Amino acid sequence: MEIKKYTYPFEHLVIDNFFTDHLIEKILGLSSNDKRLNRVYDKEIINYFEDNTGIDFIKQHLTYNKNEPNGSSYCEIARCVPDPERGYMFGIHDEHAKKKVSTVVYIAPQYGSGTFLYNENKELVKQVAWKPNRAFIFSGIPGVTWHDYGHWEPEKRITVNYFIK
Repeated sequence: MEIKKYTYPFEHLVIDNFFTDHLIEKILGLSSNDKRLNRVYDKEIINYFEDNTGIDFIKQHLTYNKNEPNGSSYCEIARCVPDPERGYMFGIHDEHAKKKVSTVVYIAPQYGSGTFLYNENKELVKQVAWKPNRAFIFSGIPGVTWHDYGHWEPEKRITVNYFIK
């Protein structure tokens, strides 16, 4: 894994080649339904997140001055199917105060739009480029960590998200 740290418009990490090939295949093989979000309970995937993006890792790589996490975390797979005419846009938002750390790993398709980052005035200032198996990690700060994502490709946008609460 290659870890890159950025400070603008807020601290965040980008890690390429995050998952092993074995885990990518496992994720792509997870059953899907019509829901946009599905919880992931596979211990191997969850343990991989905990081992590679747990709170000790975050404290080592990001400024972290929050209360200790309450010990709960969860993992989900997100599948966004864009409208053929308009695409899909989630909308600008900051991270919920209960989420201490957020990790998003881009899985599929080959091409996508990644994550858009905004400054405190909600002006677009950066895009974390989409690349399969790239992780985007940040510690959410209400009113600061404004971001958004969308998808306009015909294939589903698949990410695996891991949140520490």
